[in-house]
Amino acid sequence: MAQRRMFNHEIVCSEEFLDMPPSARDLYFQLGMRADDDGFVQPNMIMRTIGSTRDDLKVLIAKRFVLAFESGVIVIKHWLIHNMIRTDRYKETRFEQEKKSLFLKENKAYTDNSDNGVPLMATKWQPNGNQMAPQVRLGKVRLGKVSTNEVEQAQHSPLENQYIPTDDDGNPIKRKPKEPRNQSAYKLMGYYSQKAGERRGAKGDYGAATAGYTMLCRTLKSKPEAEVKTILDFYVDSEKFDEFPMLTAALSADSLRRYEERGKPQTVTKI
Repeated sequence: MAQRRMFNHEIVCSEEFLDMPPSARDLYFQLGMRADDDGFVQPNMIMRTIGSTRDDLKVLIAKRFVLAFESGVIVIKHWLIHNMIRTDRYKETRFEQEKKSLFLKENKAYTDNSDNGVPLMATKWQPNGNQMAPQVRLGKVRLGKVSTNEVEQAQHSPLENQYIPTDDDGNPIKRKPKEPRNQSAYKLMGYYSQKAGERRGAKGDYGAATAGYTMLCRTLKSKPEAEVKTILDFYVDSEKFDEFPMLTAALSADSLRRYEERGKPQTVTKI
């Protein structure tokens, strides 16, 4: 059995994967590392070893990142997208009955829906198919013996853009378009970092600004950049800065309220 395991970035960097709790993501990686050469693994011992809960496994099953069987065995759904094992290192799974119930989709993902794929046992994906895919071959590293042709093949991997997230019916899931970066927010983050550093006698206090990008974007929707800059100056010069130097504190509701009330005469209630 191969001793190395790989994970395709199209899967583990997708929004669907990153939306899961960190504990569920950690369990997925541990299952992938301990799965056999067909992607099958018994999860209970692994979960006890790393301290995962049944809820973590339920999340992976509900999100269809793993497929579960009545026997308690699970299989990594996108195993063939992650890994293709060399013929001389491949060892077939011992969970033959579970393997017979699987089907293979066009994007090389396992499925238990017979309408969305062809029977896995009827395909020739293993071991012949991996001989033409050196870019994902899991073998010994040969330093200084990689040919130019192998490098070109790796740079133009046919699996690189093959994964398309689908629902249970096999329909592609449309992703929300990413919003462009807010350049004004980045500029103000740098400005605040510089001002905070000057207040503390340093060249820059980057740690004070890194968590405030989202709050800056939200504030810039209602206030112009120049006013937000004035708000940051007001906060750095205030006593609150010494206690809470983070950018998020400078843009908090309490800080904005004190900024709006600056210069207003204090009302004194006569008794």
